[in-house]
Amino acid sequence: MKKKILIFIFVLLFSLLFVNGKNMVKAASIGTIKYTYSRTILKDMEYTYTESNNGSPQRAYVLKYNPKSTQVDCLAVFGEELFGGDKISHNIQLAKSQGYSVVAGVNASPFDTSNGVTVGTTIQNKRLVVTTSGPLSTNYDNFAILEDGSAYIGHPNFDLKFNVNGGSDIDITYLNRQKKTENNYVYLISRDFASDTKTLANSCEAVLTITKGDLLVNSTIECKVDSVNNSTTRTKVESGKLVLVGPSLTSLGNLKANDKVNIKIRDNDNSFDWTKVTQTISGFYQILGTNSYTGKNCKQELYSRSDRNDRHPRTTLGYKQNGEIVVYVADGRQPGLAVGMTDLECAEYMESLGCVAAIRMDGGGSTNLGIRLPGDDYVTTVNKPSDGDERSDADAFLFVLKKDYNTNVDSSLLLHAYPNDLKLLENTVTSITVKATDNNYNKKDCPEYSMEVQNGAGEIVEGNKFKARSGSGSGKIVITSSSATTSVNVNVTNKVDELYASVNNLALSPNEKVSLSVKAYYDSNLLICSNEAFKWKCDEAIGTIDKSGNFTATSDAGKNGTITVSYGTLTAKVNVSIGQLPIEISGFETDKEGAWRNTQIGGGSGSCSINTDLRYVRYGEKSLKIDFNLAKTTGTVGTQIGKANNVSISGTPTAIGVWIYATPEAQGAWIRLQYAQSGSSGALYADFGHIDWQGWKYLEAPIDTSVKYPISVKYLVRIMAVSESERLDGSIYVDGLRAVYGFTNDDIILPTIENIVPSAVTNSNQQTISFDMIDLESGINKEKTIFKLDGKQIDNLIIKDIANGFNVSFTPSALIPLNNGTHSISIRIEDNAGNFTVKDFNVTVDNTIPKMNAIIDDNILRVGDISTYTISSTNTNFDKLYLTIDTSNISVDDIVLSSSYQKNIVSNDNNTLVLEITNNGSSSTDILNINFKAINQGQGNVIINGYFTNSKYADLKMNLDEFKYEVEISDNLESILGFIKSNIDDFFE
Repeated sequence: MKKKILIFIFVLLFSLLFVNGKNMVKAASIGTIKYTYSRTILKDMEYTYTESNNGSPQRAYVLKYNPKSTQVDCLAVFGEELFGGDKISHNIQLAKSQGYSVVAGVNASPFDTSNGVTVGTTIQNKRLVVTTSGPLSTNYDNFAILEDGSAYIGHPNFDLKFNVNGGSDIDITYLNRQKKTENNYVYLISRDFASDTKTLANSCEAVLTITKGDLLVNSTIECKVDSVNNSTTRTKVESGKLVLVGPSLTSLGNLKANDKVNIKIRDNDNSFDWTKVTQTISGFYQILGTNSYTGKNCKQELYSRSDRNDRHPRTTLGYKQNGEIVVYVADGRQPGLAVGMTDLECAEYMESLGCVAAIRMDGGGSTNLGIRLPGDDYVTTVNKPSDGDERSDADAFLFVLKKDYNTNVDSSLLLHAYPNDLKLLENTVTSITVKATDNNYNKKDCPEYSMEVQNGAGEIVEGNKFKARSGSGSGKIVITSSSATTSVNVNVTNKVDELYASVNNLALSPNEKVSLSVKAYYDSNLLICSNEAFKWKCDEAIGTIDKSGNFTATSDAGKNGTITVSYGTLTAKVNVSIGQLPIEISGFETDKEGAWRNTQIGGGSGSCSINTDLRYVRYGEKSLKIDFNLAKTTGTVGTQIGKANNVSISGTPTAIGVWIYATPEAQGAWIRLQYAQSGSSGALYADFGHIDWQGWKYLEAPIDTSVKYPISVKYLVRIMAVSESERLDGSIYVDGLRAVYGFTNDDIILPTIENIVPSAVTNSNQQTISFDMIDLESGINKEKTIFKLDGKQIDNLIIKDIANGFNVSFTPSALIPLNNGTHSISIRIEDNAGNFTVKDFNVTVDNTIPKMNAIIDDNILRVGDISTYTISSTNTNFDKLYLTIDTSNISVDDIVLSSSYQKNIVSNDNNTLVLEITNNGSSSTDILNINFKAINQGQGNVIINGYFTNSKYADLKMNLDEFKYEVEISDNLESILGFIKSNIDDFFE
């Protein structure tokens, strides 16, 4: 009896495990699968996307095909040239322009980040494109495609030599790499590399014309020497030519023009014939299988690596025993979305997919997989690159249709539904998109179609929308056109066993609105669901939330509480803070020298120090100065500033804010902050971007809302260089580091100094100096105004109210005038929030600026009488004199110039005559006489205005000497008689 009971219990437990665990799928290393779907993108080419959790969220993207049955070729691509690298999207466009039809693409080689050139070996269409000769080439494994389309992972070991006129062989160390420093290596450069050799160190460079052969493994290339330059850099490289680069003429065999050069490429790998390789691109190292070079088990070798526990975005290539090729991409560095995989986890996952060998390619921000989904005529990046966008990489593998693939086109139609598999919570409504291709998966216009739901799984509403039934059930949606049909599997449930809100924490401003969403799982399947299926509630103190998950924060600041979403007995909570003001992390006011320390990254270097120069202080009296030196380095380099221990941050900040003063030398520098989340030693980054400003600027870098709080700052500044434009030597100043909680009510706008008078030059020793200080936010704190003249603070300032600020003026006294010469002025103003602005400028006093004098021979003009107006100056220190004469009451009869002055009539219309008088080196202070007469009776004026210009002061207009003269025109009887007398003869004619 006991035996029967035990058997019954065993069977019952086994049945329960089987029933409850039927979908609790666990995949090696990526953990429990939460959601997955697959799609055929070409005949016998499958794409699968998987979300999982192995203690952290993961996302896996897998592309599989069998080269024996799938009509694709694999193509190694590197843009128009090796130097600089390129994006996959551009490589795809290049391939299209060459007649290829691209189905997919994935990033490949690790590379020298200073120039974008792979650090390994590349072969394209059997041509050797880039390599390192001899044993050094074995530092990187390669993923190779053979003539039959199958794959191989191994160590290329090529030997490159040349001889001159049949003489002794000379080693070539590098093919198509950049010579940066003085060394004894010989380089061979082809047009694949760049339009010139890009050499940075002075070299001997010989241009060769290829007369026979090509850069093929186990071949000899015959060349003739065109020219030799024994001391040069950056020699031009043309198609059909090669350039030998060495440290001296001796290193190149003392070759000369018209010499014959033979270049030999030999395969030294005794275990594999590399002449069978059509395409190959480097990875870092093999992670699965037996290493062909060391003979060791690759997985076992991973255990000894110091970075074995590091999780990053990964790109991995492998193959199965049957020849099937597998591409695996893992997202990473994105908390809440995907953390990333270790090398060992990638190896185990590739093994679970059936691979017998796999290699780790370049990863991190380079990880990128593009797929042409059925019904599209373009390739879409399906993963989420950790940089936020695709990166320029050294090279990529493109999977392209074989040239004869569409020779016999099967025009029959295929329909493709998106999504192609539905798992829904009851009563959920979702859209279905339908696309079409021909039988070769080339895009076609989608025909009219109908949708029918089978087995009562739900109903079609609003054309292409499906509404799930109430309760649970399964069925199909059959999509039919006149010539094709497809279906979508449907599973509907009213059960949920895992529930997560879209965010764990919210920090909002008062009255701010936000829409939340939910992820719901049943039996480890991610369900499509609508917010209305769940119950939403929130603490009354923090605001209100409707049945669709739309939350409105209270108008009161400083409130904290919880939003709860539930389904049945399951709940998920969101912590909410309303109106939490920023909290200072560091203002550097109490920090002593040495509190902040520098750590170098790669070959970068730098230093930090506490600064007290107020020009470079944003708040208080101190800031942190950071000097960085990245200009003379290669690879990924940088400098990072942190304390001995991480700096803790309280609460749930949404961003880190900081003020950065950028010097001109810092333009282009990339600034990031590194932080850590609770319970994890992994590095997370908040990005401040690249410097494109000078002076102070406030920046905020967002914190991922899915992190596990609390967080702490590890490095408050990381100045990184991964490209040539970022390799800089410069300085920045940092102040006001703070945690931001989704709300700020502070004034971070700098006050401005405007309308400075004089702008540059004055001829007065008692020139009034004035300016406006303006602030539109918190207002100017006039008590904090500092005005220094020639280093001495001036206290007897006159400050008057104006709109949005104050006008400040100072006039030197007659007892202490401004001496001739240049005077330095420094102004510091501050607003009521503590923001301040410093302005330094110079004013030049020069009383040699000419002054105009004018004399008229009679202030009473009679109609018809000619009067003379004489203009002179105190000196001839001017280039031009401009005069404006009002001619409404007078006519100008003549203008008489003194010697070496030249007249130009600028305009003469609308009763205004404008003259330009040029000084051609005259020594006469008498400039000109203007003869004119009155033409109108009655009372009137003659108005003449004028100003000097002087190129000595950058053509500054000297309006200080502008003048205005008014002359009365008589209308008495004497003037009338005078007019008749003077014109009597004309009258009687």
